[in-house]
Amino acid sequence: MKALDLTFDTPFEQGVKLSDYVKNTRYTFVIFLRYFGCRSCQLDMIDLAAAREQFKARDAQVLVVLQSAPEVAAEGSKQFELPFDIACDPEARLYALYNVPSAGSKDAMAARNGAMNETQAAKMAAKRARMADLVHGAYEGDEYQLPAYFLLDGSMELLAEHRAENMGDMPTADEYLDMIPLHAPDFSFDTQAEKGLHLREYAQKADKTLLVFLRYFGCPSCQLDMIDLAECHEQFKAKNTQLLVALQSDPAVAAAGKAQFELPFDIVCDPGMALYKLLDIRSAGDYAHLLANPGEKWAEKRTRIEALGLSHGEYEGDEFQLPAWFLLNKDLEILKCHRAATIEDMPLAEEYLELL
Repeated sequence: MKALDLTFDTPFEQGVKLSDYVKNTRYTFVIFLRYFGCRSCQLDMIDLAAAREQFKARDAQVLVVLQSAPEVAAEGSKQFELPFDIACDPEARLYALYNVPSAGSKDAMAARNGAMNETQAAKMAAKRARMADLVHGAYEGDEYQLPAYFLLDGSMELLAEHRAENMGDMPTADEYLDMIPLHAPDFSFDTQAEKGLHLREYAQKADKTLLVFLRYFGCPSCQLDMIDLAECHEQFKAKNTQLLVALQSDPAVAAAGKAQFELPFDIVCDPGMALYKLLDIRSAGDYAHLLANPGEKWAEKRTRIEALGLSHGEYEGDEFQLPAWFLLNKDLEILKCHRAATIEDMPLAEEYLELL
């Protein structure tokens, strides 16, 4: 469902259209609070400001709507060093357009706040403790206005909305961040056969892409993982999912390994480990951590490696590199992911299929 477009003024710009504003980032939180003098609202904005880089990392922005006049919002933005815009709505026109209700009276607000659940009450208690050093400013607008939020994408699609029942019925900054879908960066990569491919273009080939980071072709454990994935290739295809395996291997080594094991999927060749670093896939640092707490899965794997006669090949990259996997859709949204703590801490091929 598309969100209602609206036009708003900030302290520094007039006539801003929301449909234009949301194009700045992939996601926009439109958060309705009360007014700048409200200490609870001040604290909310302080916390949102503190999370600026985290919102930015998720390609998201915050737009706060207040009942404050532009000059009050300008002063408050400067005082609290707010990195986001304030939509100034002293006549509550935007609140009405987005159907953000008021409690209506002091008694009604008290009744609503008195009906908080345990989580909401705990949030408000924590806020009251932190508000002790904040000073209440001028009253503006409807003192009994309730808050709300709306999460939009760049095309004005309404992804989430919530109109609060009471003053404790709103997310924290961390909870807002948790609502934002995570996306993989659209990185370029080389395979065993092609150069300069882009992940977004590659992801259009199937509904989902399972991107599995292993170590390198010479690693027998990685060889076995790829053999098992190859044997399940048709089952992945039946679920409209393509496989893409990333290794620290040189393209020539990857091409030879792909042919040797008759692998039906491409190999992302990352001998410089740039993609491992980009996606924060870490190294164990030593064998003790790489092979920590081996269990039945690792014992069975070693038995199968020996039975298949898999031998260790050329060492490449970081010998202690940990594996990981990411399940992506065509928009590069990370539907599921896992960064392994040990070499054993990865799904079997049939377990990947169950995740789809």
